Amino acid sequence: GNQNAIQEENIISGVYPNPADATLNIFFSNTSGNVDIVLSNAIGEIVLTDKLNVLNNIPYTINTSKLTQGIYSLTVINNGTVNNKQIIIQH
Repeated sequence: GNQNAIQEENIISGVYPNPADATLNIFFSNTSGNVDIVLSNAIGEIVLTDKLNVLNNIPYTINTSKLTQGIYSLTVINNGTVNNKQIIIQH
């Protein structure tokens, strides 16, 4: 069969802490090169975007201290692969 259709690549190995207060750390798995990060709130407004170059799976930290409490969607894109995680901000 077509194994590409069922193959799900994980860019993110984890996000911690979740719920997050002041900072959110994104941990990558087997990821290198250019990564796009988009954080949007419950009504779909983009509250943060960033582009980074991931080397050796070094974690990326977002300052979440100024973000309103609630549920957010974290989207991470690398080489056409898209991962989504639900994030909770709780102060």
